[in-house]
Amino acid sequence: MLLVVEQLIQIRRNGGPLLHLDVEPEPDGLLENSKEYLDWYFQYLLPSGVMLFTEKFGFTEEEATLAIKEHVQLCYDVCHFAVSYEDPQVVLERLQFLA
Repeated sequence: MLLVVEQLIQIRRNGGPLLHLDVEPEPDGLLENSKEYLDWYFQYLLPSGVMLFTEKFGFTEEEATLAIKEHVQLCYDVCHFAVSYEDPQVVLERLQFLA
């Protein structure tokens, strides 16, 4: 996924549109709910991406974090979250960390 993000950063840097991947948690999938998504995002994606993009593009940690947040986003599907019995208010509160 980070290799795709790398290409999306290049497209944006070359004057192209802002493109992003929307990850949708899926019941019985690798990421099933908001907690699993946020754990993956903050424990794996951001640390790995920051390390890669600071080296690859010479970004600061803040710039790399912003680039990842711009190019990898959550697709909030109300139906899937309901099937996982997640309270929408709880999900929205958890997502405040992505802002």
